[in-house]
Amino acid sequence: MLPRRATATLSFPGTTRRVSGSATFLFPSSSAFSSTSLHISPRISSKQRPPALLSRSFSEDNEPSTSALDPTFASEYHAPVMWREVLDHFITDPQGLYLDCTLGGGGHSEAILTRLKQPGGKLIALDQDPDALAFAGKRLKSQEEEGRFRAVRANFRVASEVLVAEGLMTPEAAEGREPGPFAGMLLDLGVSSHQLDEASRGFSFRGDGPLDMRMEGPNIHSSSSSSSSFSSSSSLSADEIVNTWEVGAISKVLKEYGEEPRAYKLARAIVSARPLTSTGQLKEVIERHTPYTERPKVLARVFQGLRIAVNGEMDALDSILFQSTRLVRPGGRLVVLSYHSLEDRPVKRFLRAGNKDGVVERDFYGHALSTWKVLTRSSMRPQEDEVELNPRARSVSMRVGERTELMEDEVRSRVEAPPAGKGRGGGGEGGGEGGGIRPLGRKQRERQRLMEEGGER
Repeated sequence: MLPRRATATLSFPGTTRRVSGSATFLFPSSSAFSSTSLHISPRISSKQRPPALLSRSFSEDNEPSTSALDPTFASEYHAPVMWREVLDHFITDPQGLYLDCTLGGGGHSEAILTRLKQPGGKLIALDQDPDALAFAGKRLKSQEEEGRFRAVRANFRVASEVLVAEGLMTPEAAEGREPGPFAGMLLDLGVSSHQLDEASRGFSFRGDGPLDMRMEGPNIHSSSSSSSSFSSSSSLSADEIVNTWEVGAISKVLKEYGEEPRAYKLARAIVSARPLTSTGQLKEVIERHTPYTERPKVLARVFQGLRIAVNGEMDALDSILFQSTRLVRPGGRLVVLSYHSLEDRPVKRFLRAGNKDGVVERDFYGHALSTWKVLTRSSMRPQEDEVELNPRARSVSMRVGERTELMEDEVRSRVEAPPAGKGRGGGGEGGGEGGGIRPLGRKQRERQRLMEEGGER
């Protein structure tokens, strides 16, 4: 059945008819109709309508055709998710310097470059995957030759070290003693479509490949074609975890990083089935100990947990969030795309408070002090049209923060002691015991806290 107030175009050999409203179409099985296709364009308000995403083409088996995908920045390597929303919230200065910490296939980078203007508009991109650097390097070769784009092979957990070494950031900024150079920083967490689809990388249970899962690829010690290479990872692979770790350690990985309720049971099954040499063998072990209807979700959680452990993804996320305060200049933006709650929770806490714990620091008067200000009342989600065309975008969550004028040492100094002459008995302006501006009362502080937390839901 067609959606309410929809327009459908039926294309038959030699004729075209337009039908509006709800209808049921019966296609005969004769060869004369073998090329029949149906194009549906729901009538959505102009505010809801994403350009180039309203038209979807269906073949007889109901699978989206290649022409249905938005070709603007998508590629065979990866389709950048929520790129329109990213551009709307990311670019504040078209002639500024920007940082893409997760280059991937270069989709977001190419989109950002379309908004940057000369002179001055420039993008620096980081990625540790040689496949990504090779693909994006060819894709953005012309922008690189023009001096508008530069890619460096590196894990974003060492972003500050990399940028200082490349002369793109001063040591003083890296230490938090002066504002950072970037007008915006983008983090697109998780794995790319290429990494999932390439069985030899070992990220997915849908193919049979080696138990690797390293973001840098299996040959992490090989030389890179990039002019600059910064590596911070070890040689740990999924094979080592599965075949050498104890039951308790594997169970902890599956429970904490995969959020798998059957973690201990599955860990015992993995240890009992050793040695395991491929993703296909690991998949068979998990399926034997999982109800049929739950297998896809359990497999996804197991592979997610192993991947996060192999690459130290949570530690890397904590590191880059801490560095972001020093990388982004006051008024600049931080945009983060996360794909599960383990990634989204620390991002939410950090943007709310400017620290890992999510505790808002306050001065003597109860005023909130943070190096970041949340710009999105709640996490943003992809539009239905994008999810329909790219199902892998369904779990993405986008959060945006803006860098305040406060430096880290300024926050610490204002938290540690009240301003001179303004404390109790300080004889400040206004006289009396309070002296000057009076601190917020208990109810006022509680009201302010609720307002801050309410803006993060």
